[in-house]
Amino acid sequence: MGLRGPLPESAEGLWLRGSGLAAGRGPTEAVRAPGVPQPPPWLGADARKYWDEIVPQLSAGGRVGFLDSTVLGRYATLLAESVKLAAWLKEQGETYERRSNRGGVTTRLRPEAGLLLRIEKQLLALEDRIGMNPLARARLGIPPQSETGSPAGRFFAPPRPGDAATAEGDRPGGATEDGASPDDTGDVGRGR
Repeated sequence: MGLRGPLPESAEGLWLRGSGLAAGRGPTEAVRAPGVPQPPPWLGADARKYWDEIVPQLSAGGRVGFLDSTVLGRYATLLAESVKLAAWLKEQGETYERRSNRGGVTTRLRPEAGLLLRIEKQLLALEDRIGMNPLARARLGIPPQSETGSPAGRFFAPPRPGDAATAEGDRPGGATEDGASPDDTGDVGRGR
């Protein structure tokens, strides 16, 4: 069963809309465990490659901690199996032909293709749990990349409560807060 209902709106989002509910709303950010996850002892060599690739990125973003080792190990193991199975299916084909007793030929889906679909479904569920897609990050209260240090964030992130008004020149083309250029006269259709 999936997660239901609308995403909770942060106090900041309510404040930007002018809602009076912002004052009573606590933080909507997810609680994160401290520390860096360590690979579980049962992690295979193939899965360890994916662990070494994924876990540092998630740890650097503060999305996972030492308590998440088992979940991340399971994810890396499933990812390794998925990649291996996908390569085998690419080589062998997703279907096979079966001859019937009457001489006819029937094309069938390989059982391995169904297994790959089940593994991918499990991967998607784990990605939702640990914030590895945009919807999961929103549900967990993880701020978008533009608010966590992207150079483009100053152009696209909404002003936060308490921030000073944006100075002219901080926006592309010297646009003001209302989006107009300083030399905008409002005349439309005239060649300048």
